[in-house]
Formats: sequence, C-alpha cells, structure tokens
Amino acid sequence: MADSCYSLITNMNCGGQFAVNVFHYHFDDAGFLSTSAAAHALITSWITSIKPAYIAIIPNETTILSIRSRKVSAVGGFEFLQPLTTANVGLRTGVLMASGVSPLLIFLPLNNAKQRGKCFLPGITNDDLVDGCIIDTYRSAVESHYSALISSITLTGGGGPTAVPVIYSRKNNTWQGIDAVYLSMKIGRQRRRQLPV
Repeated sequence: MADSCYSLITNMNCGGQFAVNVFHYHFDDAGFLSTSAAAHALITSWITSIKPAYIAIIPNETTILSIRSRKVSAVGGFEFLQPLTTANVGLRTGVLMASGVSPLLIFLPLNNAKQRGKCFLPGITNDDLVDGCIIDTYRSAVESHYSALISSITLTGGGGPTAVPVIYSRKNNTWQGIDAVYLSMKIGRQRRRQLPV
C-alpha cells in the first residue's frame, strides 16, 4: 500500500428514496494494516470533520443511514461499512421537492484541468427553491458550508496521513486535486432510476 485513492459513500434515505453521494480522497495508506483499516480511519475522520457541514446543507427529510469506504485505485482489499444512528438528519427545513431534483455542487480541479467533479446534494425543500430557482438564502447557507466538503482531513492511526479530496476518474484510474467548489445556478436533475428504500 502507498499513495492511494479511496471512495467515501454516504448512503441516505431522502424522503423515502435511496440516495448516495460519493466523495474521493487521496492519501498514503502505507501505515495501515489493511485497506479496510484505512477506509475505517477515513470514515471516522470524515464524520468528525466534514459531516457537520454536510448535514447543515441537506434537507431534514434526508437521513444518513451509513457510510462506506474502500480503496478504488487498486484491486483487492475490503470495504468498510459504518452504520449510523437516526440522529444524522439534515438541518434544512421545509417540504422536500420531487425526487431527482437536487442542488448541484461542481468541483473545479487544480491547475485549471479539464476534469470536473459533480455532487448532487440529496434533495431540496420548497423553502429553498422558488419557480425553479435557488433562493439567495439557500445559496448563502450552502456557500457558508461547502468549503468544508473540499477540506483535507487528518486520519487517526496509520501514521496520521492527510486525506486530500480529489476528483477521481475510474476510466483512467487517475485523480486530480480540487481547487474550488461552487453551487450551480441551475437546479440539477438526475435521470437515473430511483429505487425505494
């Protein structure tokens, strides 16, 4: 094990629909006994450092059920799954809008590279969207928290490596550091099949 890329996936119930968000982190996992132990350390640090900001920008009809992580830059190794309690509920008030309609965060890479990352936040409420447009108070709320989503985090154990958020390309097995994040002016729409919980 050495410099590696790991996925971190939040599994959620969004108004009765299953939803996930996938984040990627790059760090040196050589100090951990296994990729599962490294994945566990990533989840533990994410819960402490990033989850409070993430919870603040998702609707209160969205609950994080579990978080899972695994090494994606090489084959082998095991995934680590961390079930969470029902206390992990979003803080944005209001009635959830139609499924598949979500705010869209766009991650911009370092050095103005071509690659872009996207994150569809799980749902938006009627208090945050008017006539298909995101209102200014919601934009301000998201902007006050979303920099945390691209913050590096120090892992516990394994020599305390720093996990850096990246944009990962599965096709080429490459990753690019993130320079900035912004909330799209337009609401995002996912056309993938939605599955009930």
